[in-house]
Amino acid sequence: MQKKIAQKEVTLHQKQMDAAKQKLKKDKNAGLPEEALKASEIEVQQLESQLEMKKFEVEKADEIIKSAKEKVNTLSVTSPADGVIDDIVKNNDAGMSGITLRHAGPFKVKGQLSEYELASVKIGQEVTVSSKTVSSKTWTGKVTEIGSTPLKNMDENKTVSSYPFTVTLNDSEGLQNGFHVNVTNKTGEATGTIVPKSSMVKKGDKDVVFVVKDGKVKEQVVTVEFETNHEAKVSGVKKGVQIISEPMKNVKDGMEVNTK
Repeated sequence: MQKKIAQKEVTLHQKQMDAAKQKLKKDKNAGLPEEALKASEIEVQQLESQLEMKKFEVEKADEIIKSAKEKVNTLSVTSPADGVIDDIVKNNDAGMSGITLRHAGPFKVKGQLSEYELASVKIGQEVTVSSKTVSSKTWTGKVTEIGSTPLKNMDENKTVSSYPFTVTLNDSEGLQNGFHVNVTNKTGEATGTIVPKSSMVKKGDKDVVFVVKDGKVKEQVVTVEFETNHEAKVSGVKKGVQIISEPMKNVKDGMEVNTK
């Protein structure tokens, strides 16, 4: 843009100078006084000076354009990882741009482990990954990273620390970035059962829940792995068993109950 303006001004000043020279020549041929001719000569000199300045501006603009092209040709940004460009965002206000790069390698699953689960998970451990979005398929992978620093939590009342971990999948066909998935031991062994905290009763130094089987109550001792304000992860009961979520004070082992 700057170069185009300067070029137009060069053309305009050239025309003005040519016209001034023709006028000076005409005045000389007409035998005008020396004072009148001197004024015309000064005008021609001023126009010549202005024309040279505008030509210099054009040359300067050419150098700027040339330098910018050389920078563009030599400018390169190397990504720290292989991948496919998903998006290019240009911010004209800030004069900056950004590129979203999708990693071309195996998908990675990031999750959190409680301090109780931390001891049972090792680097290299094989796991199975499932997704509600693609319920007909499962994926396998290995634990490749386990954080040693607990994650920060804004809940001051939380009594259990969580640690980040990463699973690298062997195959990710059917998965998409952002899917929420479940990670379990590849053997399928249960690592605990989630129960409502209201279902647990303290008996001395033990925690118990009341399981209902064949219409009768059975008192079952459980071990709490970790707990929140409303739920607890326990061992001692299998997943899928029926428990009393809010047992009355008079509930006891062997009592008959109506489950309808």
